[in-house]
Amino acid sequence: MYSSDAYEYNLFTGGAYACGFVCSDLSADIDLDAVRSRPEESLRQMSLPQLRHYVHALMRTERATYGYGSVVYEAIRTGAVDVLCDRIERGSDLYESQ
Repeated sequence: MYSSDAYEYNLFTGGAYACGFVCSDLSADIDLDAVRSRPEESLRQMSLPQLRHYVHALMRTERATYGYGSVVYEAIRTGAVDVLCDRIERGSDLYESQ
């Protein structure tokens, strides 16, 4: 991993736990391969609970496959993390209006 990738990896993994995206109330049953192959199409249509479920699945799979590759790094490399962050930041449909 390049240092900028390692920095992004650490920000993402730390933030996923700090923001409550990883909890005990979800399973890791999202098709990560489908999202990886078409991140823009997949993530743009997800609701906030679905995005949380995606992040949860990434993190649980990352822990389960430790030492055999990194699904989080792969999500960074394919641009899925960028799409995810943009969706969370700019997705006005994700939040209740006040």
